[in-house]
Amino acid sequence: MSSELCFASARALAGSIASGALRATELMEATLRQAERVEPQINALAHRAFDAARRSAEDADGASAAGAPVGPLHGLPITVKDGIAISGLPNTSGSKACRDVIASSDDIVWARLRNAGAILIAKTTTPEFFSKVLTDSAAFGVTTNPWSPMHSPGGSSGGAAAALAVGVGVLAVGSDGGGSLRCPASCTNTVAIKPTLGRIPNSGVPDTFANFASIGPMARRIDDLELLYGVMTGSDRDDAQSLGASPMARRHTNAPVRRIGWLEGTHLDAFDPDLVRLTREATFALAGRNTDIVRLDGDFLDKVFDIYSVISCTGHAARWAGLPEAVRHDVTPAFLDIVRQGLGYSAVDFKCASNDRTSLFRRIQKIFDDVGILAMPALSAPAQRIDAGGAINSRLFAAWARNLYPFNLTGHPALVVPCGFSPDGLPVGLQLVGRWHEEAALFSVGRSIEAAACLTERHPCL
Repeated sequence: MSSELCFASARALAGSIASGALRATELMEATLRQAERVEPQINALAHRAFDAARRSAEDADGASAAGAPVGPLHGLPITVKDGIAISGLPNTSGSKACRDVIASSDDIVWARLRNAGAILIAKTTTPEFFSKVLTDSAAFGVTTNPWSPMHSPGGSSGGAAAALAVGVGVLAVGSDGGGSLRCPASCTNTVAIKPTLGRIPNSGVPDTFANFASIGPMARRIDDLELLYGVMTGSDRDDAQSLGASPMARRHTNAPVRRIGWLEGTHLDAFDPDLVRLTREATFALAGRNTDIVRLDGDFLDKVFDIYSVISCTGHAARWAGLPEAVRHDVTPAFLDIVRQGLGYSAVDFKCASNDRTSLFRRIQKIFDDVGILAMPALSAPAQRIDAGGAINSRLFAAWARNLYPFNLTGHPALVVPCGFSPDGLPVGLQLVGRWHEEAALFSVGRSIEAAACLTERHPCL
């Protein structure tokens, strides 16, 4: 029974705890036992908060027994990615150079989750400064994929996804600056959404005007993902891009998606053929349910990596080039290479890339005049081996994540949902991209994909 609790629906668990049918302490102990059992095999937890979590679970049971008002995440164990500030806990961003950094305040997203009743059990692993699509670091070692120990869970929210896949936490919070939520979801049979830029505030970044990274939710099923997303959204005065409730989004929430565009082209020749088949079949299975699937040329995304490289590498250079010499030796050569590349670009290079970013946004906007959602493979292949590298300035990142980082630049919401497994037993994810503010459409179509795939009860055997 205890292991079943670890994989149960977040909505059902929160309701049972609120009603007194289930004790938060029972769920917490089951979750922590699971963590102790599987963590030696996956190495997904950077900083544990088990003792505090037990105390919070006792408090949650007390609130339920007293009939006190409770939030939608009441008593639910949750993990949060290292690098998202939680007061009193290390905030190392996967780097030895930040090993002594302790957060002095809560990120607004965590404050919202805590106020909704969520209980932190741990902060999860990430590569150094979120700079890879695999999750390994000198600070915390290699995080492995629970579906195959020789493969990575992806990155940079790889620890969050790996823990979630094996029932360590009912929900998880990560971030996405180049596919960092969606890549791990595709690699681990979990779901994640990168929201419309600004829908969930990201007040911890140094430049909220040119930012393209989003904090976002991860879960094992779409319904739970939408629950967590709803708690995280809303404006914040410290994030210039943050958005409040959108009247336009409310008007379109219940409108069915009549046309879905499948992105194809010669770029698919370099993709894993089984992965392409699975994602294409999942997309075209939606046809005939008052939905038309249209084929669109997606080869233009091949040119986006050059834009992304300039903007992302200059961002890292601006933030980290001034690290004190006392800790600079703790930074890995791979990350210093990203900083050096960023320092090599001129202000004109950055401005030209920003202009190209706007042109890309307008091109995607034009496509959405004809379709309501775009569908495509999330990645060009299933999970990579743990020693593959994957820095954001690498050829691997450029090719493997070529369908992910373009939508960081344009700000469109993008959801990844499982649609099958490769012949080698590795998960495969389908990416759905929507119009700005229309996450509701992504959740709706994602549910249809999820229902057809029947994979929510399939878990790794550890």
